[in-house]
This record gives sequence, C-alpha cells and structure tokens, in this order.
Amino acid sequence: MAKIKCNKLKYLFAIILVVVTFTSCWNYREIEKLGIVTGIAIDYNEESSKYIVTFEIVDMQAGDKASMINTQVISNEGDSIFEAIRISIKSASKKLYFSHAQVLIIGKDIAERGIIPALDFINRHGETRHNIAILVSSCEASKLFTEKKNTSEILSYKIAETIKVADENLPIIPKIDLWQFVNRISAEDESAVLPMIHEIYEENITTLDIDGAGIFKGQKLIGYLDGEETRMLLFIRDEIKDGILVIKDIYEDKAENVSIEITESKTKITPHYLDGTFIMNINIRCEVVLGENTGFKDFNSEEGMKKLKDTAEQQIEKEAEQLIKKVQREYGSDIFGFGKAIRVQRADLWKKYKKDWRSMFLLVEAEVKVDMAIKNSGMQGKPTKVGY
Repeated sequence: MAKIKCNKLKYLFAIILVVVTFTSCWNYREIEKLGIVTGIAIDYNEESSKYIVTFEIVDMQAGDKASMINTQVISNEGDSIFEAIRISIKSASKKLYFSHAQVLIIGKDIAERGIIPALDFINRHGETRHNIAILVSSCEASKLFTEKKNTSEILSYKIAETIKVADENLPIIPKIDLWQFVNRISAEDESAVLPMIHEIYEENITTLDIDGAGIFKGQKLIGYLDGEETRMLLFIRDEIKDGILVIKDIYEDKAENVSIEITESKTKITPHYLDGTFIMNINIRCEVVLGENTGFKDFNSEEGMKKLKDTAEQQIEKEAEQLIKKVQREYGSDIFGFGKAIRVQRADLWKKYKKDWRSMFLLVEAEVKVDMAIKNSGMQGKPTKVGY
C-alpha cells in the first residue's frame, strides 16, 4: 500500500514538473522588436572588394485594432557576408529574424566568381531554412528589392509563389532549394543549375521575369539555358510534373500549332559502356491530353492521333538530343545527372572512371526515346468548323 502511494506521488511530481517547465515560450520575442527577413540578395562590389547584402524586411507596427504590415529594404557592405549582416542589424535597429526568408537571390557577377562564399553563412546560420529557394539574377540582385515601388508588397513571397506556380504548371525553370544546390555542387557525379530571374523594361515599366536556368561547373556560373531548353533539361532529369508543350511542326505550313498538356511523365536513364564510350539510353514515358488546336486538322481520329503522337515524340527526342550536344560542346558540365546514373546503376564502372568523368562526359552518346500516350482531346473532340 505504501509502495502504491509512493508511485502516485512520483507521477504527481512528474506532472507538476512538466506543467511548470513546458507551459512557457522559452525563446519568446516580441514581434515588434524583430526585423522579419523575407528575402536576401547578395552581390559583390568589384571597386571596394566587399560583399553587398540586401534584405527585404517585414516591419510589424502595432496599431489600435490590428498590426500594420509594411516592408523596408536594407542594404549594406562588408568584407564578409557576416559583417554586412551585423551592420544591417545596426541600420534596422532590430534583431534580424531569418526563419521566414523565402528566397535567396545571387547576383550573376558573384555567381561567376564562385558562389560558395555567398552561401556559407546562409547555409551555416541556424535560423535560415534549408529549403529556401535560391535564384541567380541576371542584373544586380539588390536592384530587385531596392527598385520596387510598392512598399506594402512582399516581393520575396511573390517570387516564391511564382516559382511554385511555374513548377506545377509551366516547367521552364528548375525549382532548387538551398540544400539541393549545395549537395549538387558538392557532388562528383552531377552539376547544378539554378533558376534565372530578370528585370524586364517595357514602356518605362519594370517587371520581374523568372525564366530559364544558369549552368554551373563546380561552384561557378558558366552559361545559361532559355525556357524551352530548361524544359528539355527537366524532362531528361525526370523533374517534369505537368505543364504545356507546344507542338510546332504538326501542320505542313507551320502556321498553326497544337498544345498538349502533360499530366504525367517519367524518365529512366540507363547507362551502357561500349568500346570506351558511355551510351545513355534516355526513355521518356508521358501521358498528355490535347489542350489546344489552332488549326483545322482533326486529331480525334485514329490517324490524327497517330500523327500527333509521332510528331510530338519526334520533337521531344530531337530537342533533347540537341540540348545534350549543346551542353557537351559549349559548357562540358553534366547537368543531366549522367554520372549519377552510372554511379547508381554501374558502381564498378563509376569507381573506375569517376576521376576522368569530366572529359568522358564530352564523349557520351545519348539516345532519347519518347513513348507518349494521348489520353483524350478535352471537352471538344473535333476542331471547330467554319460554316459560311
């Protein structure tokens, strides 16, 4: 009986201890005293040999009924990223809070010099999320924040949402998080790419456009792909979820096009080694629906479906093989993951040739085969006829 009472006292003491210890916020900080960082831009000043770090910050101002949200941009130079951030804390007069940062934008000048110095502090910092989206800017990265006109618009969140929507609906940019990029530039068997962000000037109006990809060899930016080439890259890398593909050569006069919507795609790369050369068999299987027909040819018939299927398959095969040859010839960077496919599937060959992979990649022969299944032609089967 005494033993039971003793056990009950132990349980009661444990409950009291938990209640007292865990009912408060151990790192409580008032939101009005924090500078909530939503986006980071990093450039390099050649004249001063200093790093320029720019932050977009959400400034929460307490009001009578609700908190007012405003944004401000702070930019400072330092001999290192860390020093520039410490100076920015002084400028903001607030503790910078990084856990809500959505995008990290690197200026192309610093990416061409070598991107590691711009990433080390961000990757090492405890508050920064490792799934923060990372992009390369074709202009000074700081301009994207400093030249925005609307102070109530959180530009970083808009950029992050644009990347998400494009990834799901229009695959012309690679969606790369910080941890993925760091892993790829550290790998021996593949090279990295990053999405590109640009400023577009039209009729005195400046807009932002995210399109295409920057090619890296090691930590250095060495070239660019446009949106169409990036789509083919994503096909080869098995990173297409869905999206639109325009079939351009379906009509003999090439005046009209057909758009198909990709609903499912799967790519398998199988490496072979023959007479000192690696051959990559790239098999792409995808399901599509007919989304738009700007001409008058009927693709709902058996003959029409076969014509559309054959033309679309040939277009993807041709564009994918052209892209592979271009990257081999102009950049020599294995952004397709061919080395990774060899390492995973033929570890014996990778162990033997990995030291020579950079030179061997230039000689890889790629054979692309597409198998497309057209599921339906939408709500309207036949094209609209013109009567009178």
